[in-house]
Amino acid sequence: MVQRRTVLGAAGVGITGGLAGCSELSDFIMDGEAEFDANPAYVPKSSLSNGFRIVDLEKYEIEEDVFDRDIRINAWMTEHAKKVEVEIGEEPFEGDLVQFLSLSLPEADIGVDDALPIADSSPEEILNELEERYEDASKYGYDYEKVDEDKKEVLGQTVTVGRFRLDPDWDDVIDEDPEEVFGVEDPDVILLLSETVNNEGDHVLGAGAYPSVDEEEHGEVYEDLNVTNLESEIESMFEEIEHPVNQEEIENEIEE
Repeated sequence: MVQRRTVLGAAGVGITGGLAGCSELSDFIMDGEAEFDANPAYVPKSSLSNGFRIVDLEKYEIEEDVFDRDIRINAWMTEHAKKVEVEIGEEPFEGDLVQFLSLSLPEADIGVDDALPIADSSPEEILNELEERYEDASKYGYDYEKVDEDKKEVLGQTVTVGRFRLDPDWDDVIDEDPEEVFGVEDPDVILLLSETVNNEGDHVLGAGAYPSVDEEEHGEVYEDLNVTNLESEIESMFEEIEHPVNQEEIENEIEE
């Protein structure tokens, strides 16, 4: 089976691109150009949970034209993934169904309150902003329900991590019928999303996702997916995020 794209990967693109819009800068940039650069963040190979690896580092260059002036924001997304073997339904599957993203966006320091809309936002507010700005939001599972929230340490700061249940369109993630893979129709994706942390001039946040089903209704599938363990592994990675990190250092730890 071929995995076409990850739900979480789409979320990361939406956060870095859609939420880094510069429209709020228009009242403050008077002339010339403005460029804001972030430093990458990641969970190092030595701190990754069992089976996880670093699979990608992407730089997002977001450009806006505000009153004929160029505004550029450079953000980073590091993707960590775990390959999962699913032998529950009629169709076996092996692929990166569990992901964790480390994202960093620059503070837009222009002498006023920070202009990026994710700054000082709760996880739910970040998702709401993403849903409004990202045109493919509903397609990739942002029809969400908040489950609960918890506190985690990210870069030495205590932040809220929200847990959300997404209802993705699996046809855009994997090629086969999800019921043939998971043994249930339309399994959920659980998303863990943190608030941003202000660190060394950047906004840093983590996001993790894994497949899940209702434990009471599909207890056997829940156990076969090892959902409890997957959630524990994702939760532990928030506390292992490092920032700032040299781009080359991350690239040297990337595995296919």
